[in-house]
Amino acid sequence: MTTATIRSEVLASAVACLGALDGVDAIYLSGSLAEKTEDQYSDIDLRVVVADSAYESVRALREHLPTTWGPFLFHETVAENLTVTYYESLTKADVFYFAAGALTPSPWFNIGTRVLLERRGHLRTVLAASEGLEFTATPHEIVGHLQKCVAGLVESAKRVRRGEAIYASRLCAEAVHHLLVADDLLSNRAPLGSSKRERLVPGDLTQLARSSIGAPTIVDSQAYFSALSAPLRQLLSQAQSQGHCTGLTASRLSAALDQLVVLAGGSNCT
Repeated sequence: MTTATIRSEVLASAVACLGALDGVDAIYLSGSLAEKTEDQYSDIDLRVVVADSAYESVRALREHLPTTWGPFLFHETVAENLTVTYYESLTKADVFYFAAGALTPSPWFNIGTRVLLERRGHLRTVLAASEGLEFTATPHEIVGHLQKCVAGLVESAKRVRRGEAIYASRLCAEAVHHLLVADDLLSNRAPLGSSKRERLVPGDLTQLARSSIGAPTIVDSQAYFSALSAPLRQLLSQAQSQGHCTGLTASRLSAALDQLVVLAGGSNCT
């Protein structure tokens, strides 16, 4: 069977199975399947809304049920309200479970939501109330991502100097993700970061992120971290101008970037 066939069968089986459970109020799709932009690599992003009184009993089935929906291979994740499952042809299904009482309007509903089952109308009410909502972030969230980016680059530069390229690459990737999330939040976009970045937000920063995958060699280290510091400084300035961080915070993070470039060049920061 093709990936598309397995995906369709798993989705149909999941909706039929979950829809037959007492207490399941609604089921909806998110992501590319909801947007009808899927390709052969697209996942099943399924969301299950359960009446508060039945939530725990349905959630208790989250590990077993996906094994019955198709040619099961393995679970990648079984978390508190999430199961990530792989099937033949490496089809992946991410299933989130939500208590109906916790479902509130959100701008995330405006990014591809397709209702597959609705019993009480609560989901439709939430969707209607979500229309027009924009992504907003607190100063703490924005500054937090900027700080994590600076810290990740600093720690990566240290690992490059030690010759720990594998760990340095991981730290670089995480730092770039925080950089992109900060850019998203400052632009009132969905904070997807590196996810779908090339398709949704093409541009210079995206190209720089693409070219920064993996840690540099010691020889290229200073140029690498200097290049990443430039847009980070711009975002710090933008955050300050928008009132998300104080001048003192921006100044301190900028000083850390100055020291990062010195460190990457092999000199003592002091």
